Amino acid sequence: MNQSSEEERKYGRCIRCNQSSTSIICQTCDSNLKERECGKCISCKQIKPINKGERKVCHTCDLAFKERKFGKCIECKQVNTGLNWCQTCNSKRFQQDFNNWTSNNSDIDKFIQNNQLSAKNEHQLLEWIPYDRFYDIEYIAKGGFGKVYKATWKD
Repeated sequence: MNQSSEEERKYGRCIRCNQSSTSIICQTCDSNLKERECGKCISCKQIKPINKGERKVCHTCDLAFKERKFGKCIECKQVNTGLNWCQTCNSKRFQQDFNNWTSNNSDIDKFIQNNQLSAKNEHQLLEWIPYDRFYDIEYIAKGGFGKVYKATWKD
């Protein structure tokens, strides 16, 4: 078996040009993505791209980039929104846990819950940590909006 056939068997074909590829998008198409073309997707040249910083890409190509960068969710098989992070599946898990915790302040609870439903990766996530999960709690100072403490988290 020649190397080209082996690569095709192992990796498949580029979704843009249909040539043998070592990833979802081949190196040639990937290099073309660095070019900028006003009003068109820089990958497939489709009109009506979405802006992604300096790149302009259509929805299809944006999903392909995300899949290559973040992979697919092992549960729902959709493209992850962050590294090892599926917004859909994680949102469902958080929603199932909403009744298992409270800050005893409905505004704070709603704020944290909305954040958990919309987090696209682990770095955007907020979580309520109850007071009893801390030790060595030490008062630092009082500021304009409240008191500042430091503590060690048990977990």
